[in-house]
Amino acid sequence: MNETIESRTIADPLVPGLSYRIDVVPDDDEKPSGSEAYNEPTWVEAWRRDEWRFVGVIVTPLVFDGIYELEPLDDSLWGIGYGEFPGGVDPVDTDYLIERYPVPAMIRDMRAKLAKPIAEISEEMAAVAARLAETLADLTDHSDPDHAPGGECIDCADGAADS
Repeated sequence: MNETIESRTIADPLVPGLSYRIDVVPDDDEKPSGSEAYNEPTWVEAWRRDEWRFVGVIVTPLVFDGIYELEPLDDSLWGIGYGEFPGGVDPVDTDYLIERYPVPAMIRDMRAKLAKPIAEISEEMAAVAARLAETLADLTDHSDPDHAPGGECIDCADGAADS
């Protein structure tokens, strides 16, 4: 994987609990000569002087306040100009990518794909939570004849009095 230029996490303004990690990474495979938009001599020279570069933007959805990453559903766009451009063209930085192009469109497209996987995660998380509650109840059942104070009992390990 390429070195990350910048990584940010942003909240989805429409869906509470859903956020996105935005990674901006170098796109070293792209060259100005391979692109009609960037192959003018002044642009090529500015690129050679490292005034701007090509990047990829990777958007990874995160649910439950970033606890669960939906990496298989991430999206990326490559070959984007990033930096200071010649000829008075507005510079492109991470704020521009997130606020204007391409991240807003990528998030709009991604929302439609997320409903089912998030529902499946919610069911899986509910099942894990139920198993955890059951395990905790078993570990703190002081009426159980097999209860051994100081063993795996959370109350006993924390120094709570055994009843």
